[in-house]
Amino acid sequence: DFWTYTCVNWLRTLPYVRALADKYRDQGLVVIGAHTPEFPFEKDIDNVRWAAKEMDVRYPIAVDSDY
Repeated sequence: DFWTYTCVNWLRTLPYVRALADKYRDQGLVVIGAHTPEFPFEKDIDNVRWAAKEMDVRYPIAVDSDY
């Protein structure tokens, strides 16, 4: 799941990705998020952590601030 926390498209797909991750977890599906910031403020790791907690992201997130 490639995303940035201010992307409206990601916000709209998050409930579906979260549901798939929860539904198929026991069958071995592992969703991994890749945060790829578009704007300078999105590169701040504390902002990413806040957004992940606020949006209830339950899967691991790789952060690529050099994207």
